Amino acid sequence: WKAITAPVDSLGKWAPYYVMIGLATLAKGLLGLFFPLGILALFILIRRDWALIRRCKPLLGILIIAAVVGPWAVIYESHNPGALRYIVVNEHFKRIFDQREPHDYGGVQVSTILFIMFTLIWCSPWSFVLPQVLAFGWGSSKIRAAGSVRSTQSDAVLLLCLGAALPVALFSAIPSRLIYYAMPAVPPFVILSGGFWSATECWNGWKRRLAEGVIAAAGLVSLSATFWLVPVLADIPDLEISPGLMQAIPIELLIIGASLLFCATLLHLKRERGALGVLVLIMAGLEIFNVGQFANFDRIASSKRMVEALAPALGAGCIWISEGSEEVGASAGTAFYLRLNTPNKSAQVLIMGDDPVRPPPTYPGPPLNFFIDHAKLEQIWTAGKPAVFVTDFKLRRVDRENDKPKLPSTDCREVPLTVAGHRQVYANSQAWKLLQSAGLVK
Repeated sequence: WKAITAPVDSLGKWAPYYVMIGLATLAKGLLGLFFPLGILALFILIRRDWALIRRCKPLLGILIIAAVVGPWAVIYESHNPGALRYIVVNEHFKRIFDQREPHDYGGVQVSTILFIMFTLIWCSPWSFVLPQVLAFGWGSSKIRAAGSVRSTQSDAVLLLCLGAALPVALFSAIPSRLIYYAMPAVPPFVILSGGFWSATECWNGWKRRLAEGVIAAAGLVSLSATFWLVPVLADIPDLEISPGLMQAIPIELLIIGASLLFCATLLHLKRERGALGVLVLIMAGLEIFNVGQFANFDRIASSKRMVEALAPALGAGCIWISEGSEEVGASAGTAFYLRLNTPNKSAQVLIMGDDPVRPPPTYPGPPLNFFIDHAKLEQIWTAGKPAVFVTDFKLRRVDRENDKPKLPSTDCREVPLTVAGHRQVYANSQAWKLLQSAGLVK
């Protein structure tokens, strides 16, 4: 925005723009390139400002982005031959058509309708005034009359509108949309909401009445949910074993409901700034509260607590074997926590690679040495060294009738744990003795 609205061509404003695009590409791949440049291209098209194509210094941009991304790409490819092709083809273009390998994102893949619904959740509570923000964006981004001079504010609003709309429009159209893919739209939408909220003339007529009604209705729904939502959620397996989360949900609903009703009352009394303050405070408080409560979900999605409970007793010499899952990263997380909790700072987790239910993904380069078959498992299990076998973190106990873990054939004892989520941990005799010495098993 600064570069577009500068009175003269400014290298000092375009250069940081391209540096940030390079950093965004390192962080998020080609989307870090696509969104900023796509927004600029749409801005040029809508404003018909063809001179901006020259003013944005595209050749300089290519050089700067290449200078940021290039060294990493060269070093990364030299250490992992074929990795760049894997990232570009598999992680981008195959993902667009839902053909990415491995398909380890099914649990958070949603339909277009659910994607829009989750987008509104990520943008809440500001999505309660979505029609008003759309009207504000439409009116404030237009050039008022033919031949009139563009204002820097109208350009800013247009850029924010494009920034909020492009991620939602793009991911709504592709089949591999995940529930959190709309999050890049949140910052520009929130800024637009602030622009609407702070403009006194925007609160006339239907806009105030609609805001009061929607926020009050949301408050009433939240208050009523304190009585009926917990029983509905109780059948969800992940929540069933998380009593701390279940206890926190009614508290949050009560606070949200009361705050939203108070906010609606302030709007009715024409206290827009006070209502804004209430929403900001409630969101900040909920974020702090949720960060603390999120730890209750830790044992389900993360192996952190399991490793912290077992690794000090098992020591650096214990061999950890994972049944595997559709997410290889789960085993990598276990290795990460092993490195934190044992002297072995290069700890690895071996993964079963011959289970047709959990086929390992294909990676570029030479075969990876942490995938093993059941013959190797039997050999490790009886080699006289401590070893543990961890089942799939997604495999719930109710599923085990049809998908029983393929355990070592002998000397396999289940370790009783309350911090492993859905995982089950099995130990050979050497590992069992270490756990006995630590008082963790009898």
